[in-house]
Amino acid sequence: MSCTGFLHGSTLGFSRMGLMPEIIRWRNIKAPTFDESDVALMTNAAPGIHGMTEDRHVFTNAIEHGTTWDTSPISSEVKAVLDKYDSKAEELKTKYENEIEKRDEFREFGWILTDHCTDGYDGKQHSISTYF
Repeated sequence: MSCTGFLHGSTLGFSRMGLMPEIIRWRNIKAPTFDESDVALMTNAAPGIHGMTEDRHVFTNAIEHGTTWDTSPISSEVKAVLDKYDSKAEELKTKYENEIEKRDEFREFGWILTDHCTDGYDGKQHSISTYF
């Protein structure tokens, strides 16, 4: 589930890339304007850039927004594992975020590099459920 969550969280940057005019025009590179097919393509890709659901990230240890997660039935040993990996994931994402912001290519390609930053950075997260 976590591996698919990493992949799923990366679809936001990929979808944003697909909506860039430089990419959309590849469909019909010689056309001087966008046509109905281009608009249909953009319309179908646009839902893929629709934000995130707070607390529903890979290795979450609690859901406190929207429909909350009652963790009282979870044993303390299992809760400790959830807490441990939520903390480790947050630490790795924060470290990565601090590193990429210093890169020369961040200004140009930050929209895709931020797929793996802390939850909410650029409206993205490693998500168990991104779409509404």
